[in-house]
Formats: sequence, structure tokens, C-alpha cells
Amino acid sequence: MKILSYKPGEEKYGFILFSAKFGDRWDSIKEEDHIFIYSSDFEHITESVKSIYPFADPETKEIQEFFDVCGMNCIPAVEWNKILIDLYKKEYKDIYLQRFIENFCNWIMDKKSNSDEIMIWGTL
Repeated sequence: MKILSYKPGEEKYGFILFSAKFGDRWDSIKEEDHIFIYSSDFEHITESVKSIYPFADPETKEIQEFFDVCGMNCIPAVEWNKILIDLYKKEYKDIYLQRFIENFCNWIMDKKSNSDEIMIWGTL
């Protein structure tokens, strides 16, 4: 698992992100494709993620009401487009934060090109 960080610290908690196709078995998803982002770094992304809620899951048609920081959040690729647009339109005065956001967006774009959804698993 790769760690994607803006300001690494002594944190132990954060978010694991990984991609999948609808119907994938959980044991078929390779851990080396996961990224981990510390909670304090994820705060720069959280607002954009929360902005897509509520949404209807395209596979189950269930309404996903809110972002769960302590659990699994299955976010369809189409919803990630909205998150990326929101992140790209923001201005970042800190060049290191801007690079962190760019690296995050590049990872998402790469993964969503071959998947139906990208999951965010909160480890808080």
C-alpha cells in the first residue's frame, strides 16, 4: 500500500482508497493498488467528497446519504468526476498542498479509468 501525504506526521489513522468493478470479489483486489491518506491530509479533500452526497448507487439504487469517516464509502466513477472538478477549481497557495491534490487527482483518474467505483474506507 502506498502512502500519499501532504504533511506526514505521527498519525495512525486515515483513509484507505481502492478501486473495483461492480461484482469484484473483495479478495481479488490487490493491496498494492491501495493508497493510504492520513486524516489531517484528507481534510483537504473531505469537503469535495462530502459535496456529492446524497447520491444513488448505480448498482444497488440505494441512496447514499452521507460520507462515513469510520466506514466504507463506495463512490461510483461518475461521482468522482464531480469531486475532481471541485478539487481542480480550488486555489492552493501552498505549492506542496497543490502537488498533493494533483497527485491525489491523478491517482483517482488512473484508477477510475478501469473501474466502476473507488472506495474510501475510514479507519478512524
